[in-house]
Amino acid sequence: MADQLAILVRQGIKTATCSALSSYEEDQTPLPQKGNLSIVLDGSGLPVCVIETLKVFVAPFNEVSERFAYEEGEGDLAKSSPELF
Repeated sequence: MADQLAILVRQGIKTATCSALSSYEEDQTPLPQKGNLSIVLDGSGLPVCVIETLKVFVAPFNEVSERFAYEEGEGDLAKSSPELF
């Protein structure tokens, strides 16, 4: 799955991601910050591309916008690019 997601990111199809706030709290890890750079790895751990965090927000699940859900939505994006899967 990491290979498929890396392709979606590299092609600019998947442009958002999310994580549970509780996992940051439990691990005592700081939230990502605007301007952070991250390396996207494929399933073999090889670098595919570098991404920049443009915005960070915390919201309850039931307040996530439809647009964000689409931009993050791996399953729906995969359906729109079946050649990748």
